[in-house]
Amino acid sequence: MNKKMKKIIAAGLIASLSIGLMACEKKDNRREDHPEEVESVEASKAGMSNEMIKPADYAWWVKDTYEFPYMGAKVTLPKTLQDMMTKKDVIMLDDQSLGDKNEIKYAMLTFSALTEEDKNKEIPKMGDEYPKWLEAIKRAGTLGIYEKSMDEAAISKVTKCDTHTKLGESQDGKYNYYLSTAGDVDQSIQDALKEVKLETMERTPMAENGYVFQEKEMEQTSDAKSVAPFETQDIDGKAFTDADFAKNKLTMVNVFATWCTACIQEIPDLEKLNEEMKDKGVGIVGVVMDTHEDGKDIPDALDKAKAIQSKLKTTYPFLKPDDKLMNGRLQGIQALPETFFVDSKGNIVGETYTGAKSLEEWKAVVEKELKNVK
Repeated sequence: MNKKMKKIIAAGLIASLSIGLMACEKKDNRREDHPEEVESVEASKAGMSNEMIKPADYAWWVKDTYEFPYMGAKVTLPKTLQDMMTKKDVIMLDDQSLGDKNEIKYAMLTFSALTEEDKNKEIPKMGDEYPKWLEAIKRAGTLGIYEKSMDEAAISKVTKCDTHTKLGESQDGKYNYYLSTAGDVDQSIQDALKEVKLETMERTPMAENGYVFQEKEMEQTSDAKSVAPFETQDIDGKAFTDADFAKNKLTMVNVFATWCTACIQEIPDLEKLNEEMKDKGVGIVGVVMDTHEDGKDIPDALDKAKAIQSKLKTTYPFLKPDDKLMNGRLQGIQALPETFFVDSKGNIVGETYTGAKSLEEWKAVVEKELKNVK
């Protein structure tokens, strides 16, 4: 598996498992919520229910420093903590809550201590077992950004920690940074967490439907304003190029993966959208990110994608990503599903949308984006 897909999985697969994360919320971006998930009948029929994973394998990758422009901070981990993370004695995850205007309420890196049972536990990739596992593991500490209206009592509630050390304020003066620890975990873990360093920097304004922990190095590195030129195939092997966009005034490009619950659940609505918007010159294509990696097709993912398309009676094309990632546009995606729009020449127009939406929500978005097409 290539590094790009590992990063998408680290930030996005957890979203598909827990549902409360912003990429898999239909209604809002509140990552702290974990509503009960009822697995879609369509996903079950597509044969996606039985695959088992170890949730401990999908924590953040281990390195010295992380730079988060939306958080306005550079975070450096001590070697002792990195070693614990490498052994999975501690794992780093994240949690965020956004307001109505996409402003941060809070966002925090969470550190949890794992037992041997926690490390080795296997759960179904689909379903509600991930939030149960997440709730059961022991929170050791957090490093977070909090709006100034949150006092330490409120911070204790969301962090599950009892000791808080203020590390500073954001440069725009709107937020406080805190390092929090839990007193009932091993002292060596507490000591390692206290060595975590935070350096503030100018905070980048959040993008719509943004992910606070998008790293600087993982931002879209292509400055392409068009997906052209590109050529690929759909999941059945039929050729598809940027020239196919000429069939429509506007094309919605929905980027997803076969393991993403929220992605699969919205496909029936996208199929209805495709039918209802045809007369307005709007089409849809899906790009199934896990069907092609490192220049090779992934047979298992292709089989799943074909099963999904068949069971959901989806008529719009499911494409494999090409090796150049649509002229770089697919590079740096952190959470799925992600949706963007192109005109008849393959030029990227309008905004990018992270997360699933209802049919009515997507209809409103399409009407808005049609106005961006000249």
